[in-house]
Amino acid sequence: MRAVVFEDTRKLVYREDYPTPVPGPGEVLVRVKYCGICGTDLHNYADKMYQAHIVMGHEFSGEVVAVGEGMQHIPVGTRGVGINVALDLNQGDSASMGIMSDGGFAELVRVREQEFFPIPDKVTFPEGAMIETFAVAVRAMKKARMHPRARILIIGGGTIGLTNLAVLKAAQDPDYILVVEPQAFLREKAKELGATDAAPPSAAVVKRFMKQHGDVDIVFDCAGNEMSLSMAMNMVKRGGTIVWEGIHLGKIQVPIMLLNSREICLQGTLSHDREDITDAIAMVAGSRVDAKRMISEVVPLADLPATFERALNPETRQFVKILVQL
Repeated sequence: MRAVVFEDTRKLVYREDYPTPVPGPGEVLVRVKYCGICGTDLHNYADKMYQAHIVMGHEFSGEVVAVGEGMQHIPVGTRGVGINVALDLNQGDSASMGIMSDGGFAELVRVREQEFFPIPDKVTFPEGAMIETFAVAVRAMKKARMHPRARILIIGGGTIGLTNLAVLKAAQDPDYILVVEPQAFLREKAKELGATDAAPPSAAVVKRFMKQHGDVDIVFDCAGNEMSLSMAMNMVKRGGTIVWEGIHLGKIQVPIMLLNSREICLQGTLSHDREDITDAIAMVAGSRVDAKRMISEVVPLADLPATFERALNPETRQFVKILVQL
């Protein structure tokens, strides 16, 4: 079958002879229709973050074409998405699709029962490939312990930041949402999606906005670096919350005295549980969020290696989410 294999740092290989998987007990075999390129896929490609010699891709939609033992209750032809549940990299889960085992950048993928989620007919396959990203935002929103009319700062206006924006606007009643993002294309996209405003990463600009609109209650840090954490801790109000969504390899200096003196809650988040995923499916199916507006490009599988290389250059970024079509 056709697949793109991650073999080493910055080495993706398109193959047409990759072994065809066979579903085992408690598994279904899904023919992939679309698969999203995630930021963690790009991190792995650039830095070999978790696994080499694997088919990446953990945001995919498709159709069941075969079932393993004990899976007759999921008929062949069922439309659905494959999403890792409650992923904890520290546990070394050998079955995490696209991370520790083969994922969706291939024609066929094995999916465990607990990680296959049927989708209604009204959800298209491209929209289905966006559900995992929306589930990430749903979980972050829950971890933030939201309250009505919250004043929100999102640092990082990439795919996760903009998905947070869409979910927060759909599920909450924020007083304002300011998105901080260095790329002009993404700032404009944030405003198109309903942000109160979007600004470059300038403390002076953010403080001027806060002076006009009020102090920040909650920060969603979707950039995940030392500079963004510093901005978050300096901009959030005393007693406010920072939800850390960005993925960072290595260590970051944390100003503990600032954390203490301002009584800031620093909340980590990663992945999603079944409720987050089903909530995200309901949001997409009910048109509470518009997944199509997040999809900037669709590329064929054979173009994936070149697309990854292009996506690593932030200076030329002109996309929110890129999907692979199989």
